[in-house]
Amino acid sequence: MMIAGRGNPRPASSRIIIHYMNRTILIIILVVVVVGGTAAWVLMSGKDGATNSNANTTVSNTNRSTTSNTNVTNVNRAANQNVNTVAANTNTATNGNTNASANANTNTASSAVSVTASSVSGFSPRTVTVKAGGTVTWTNTGGSTVYVAPNTHPQHTDYAGIWDDDDSGRISGGETYRMTFTTPGTYTYHDHNNASQTGTVVVE
Repeated sequence: MMIAGRGNPRPASSRIIIHYMNRTILIIILVVVVVGGTAAWVLMSGKDGATNSNANTTVSNTNRSTTSNTNVTNVNRAANQNVNTVAANTNTATNGNTNASANANTNTASSAVSVTASSVSGFSPRTVTVKAGGTVTWTNTGGSTVYVAPNTHPQHTDYAGIWDDDDSGRISGGETYRMTFTTPGTYTYHDHNNASQTGTVVVE
């Protein structure tokens, strides 16, 4: 029997199908939401990782650059020190050799040399150097006679023909005796009155 104004009721099987379809749709929606959230999280994590990696790379590059610059600075400092050291050595050697040579040449030989003579204190300086053709002058600064004579004692014959004893080397207080040396060599002499007082003339 049909009731007016109402349709036929749905069968029970149709209601069950609709119920399961609604649950399926809900599950699909939940899966989509979960998958989408997970994908978003993965993307964000990847971006943070890339940022951290770039930051670390930048720090690494900064450290390498700093080390490299420091090494270059050290190399430059070492090079400058070496250059300065070599320059200092060069100047020292040059100045030392120049001064030594100049002083040696200036002080070694002269064309005229003076020696003081005393029967008490002997000759001063005891060794003198004179150029060939130069003259040595002895001055007696004491009161007693000094007798300047070439070796040996008492013959005075070591330099026969070059420095002969003609008694002119016998000088009283305040007097002088001069001898000109023309032949290079080393000449030793003494005070004939006191043979322990000796001297040397080097002729260049």
